[in-house]
Amino acid sequence: MVLAETFVHPALYRGTAYQVSGWSRLGATRGWKRSAEDLYQKHDRPKEVWVRELVKRACPRLRVIERVLLRWQDQVLGPTQDRLVILDGKEHRHADGETVSAVDGTGRRLGTVPVPTDSNEIPAVRQQLAKLDVVGKIVLADAAHTQVQTVQQVLYEGGGDYLLTLNSSAASRSTRSTRWVSCNSNAATG
Repeated sequence: MVLAETFVHPALYRGTAYQVSGWSRLGATRGWKRSAEDLYQKHDRPKEVWVRELVKRACPRLRVIERVLLRWQDQVLGPTQDRLVILDGKEHRHADGETVSAVDGTGRRLGTVPVPTDSNEIPAVRQQLAKLDVVGKIVLADAAHTQVQTVQQVLYEGGGDYLLTLNSSAASRSTRSTRWVSCNSNAATG
């Protein structure tokens, strides 16, 4: 265990004892409680989340641990043979925090990056893409990532293909997007 977590009810306590003993306040929960194994109930009484590293410099070590676990996964299962790379951001239900994860089409984990609190998942997806080998693979992500810079990163820098997802507002621009991709694809291939 490298990190301890606790919750403080802000209407009753300030968390002073945690603060003076080296704990860090992360933010407020969304006001949910666990009432059964996989069942959550909204109670509208957010708690403050406090954490403390039990191992010095645990966060940088966690990135190293992730690399080691991904290498171990490759040793046990062999290199991934799946051509899909699926990127998805997840907002954590009961605390302020979000991550972007990459998996292949079989659900095999390819990596995870945190989304900075003052940002959104678009730059985090680009950061995750930079860590992946997408040569000859098809990258899938939701409509938020149908961005010129992301597509260029996959196609031209990464050597992969990108399956674009369009939401309803982008659908009206789809003809223009198709022309842009077609013109650039033709220029890149000959």
